[in-house]
Amino acid sequence: MDEFFDPTAELFPGELTDVIVPPPSPAEVSLDVDLMSVTENSGTGIKYTFTRAGGNTTDALIVNFSISGKATLDVDYTQTGAVLNGTDYTVTIAAGQTTADVTINPIADNEIESDEAVKLTLKEGSDY
Repeated sequence: MDEFFDPTAELFPGELTDVIVPPPSPAEVSLDVDLMSVTENSGTGIKYTFTRAGGNTTDALIVNFSISGKATLDVDYTQTGAVLNGTDYTVTIAAGQTTADVTINPIADNEIESDEAVKLTLKEGSDY
């Protein structure tokens, strides 16, 4: 009689075995920008796109970031797409999605002034 492997056979009849499923790898988050600069009175915003790769995409992912630079929120620009938490911001990449956008819109004024920069910087998060 030839020996064969039966994948449906029980290893130890009547005993249960534990199946250990490793947790998913954390997501990797990147940040891209569509324009490097705009003029204050152009009516054009700068769109920053947060992209996640890997990880569990069935749940929303909250991404932490900061905004720095010479420009001041609600004086020189407004932003859409993010939530301010103290001095830092969060943007949520929705469940099933891989990207979320934050837009910086310059506020036109009549002041003659030097260029004002806005810099977005990713910060650490527990899920990425």
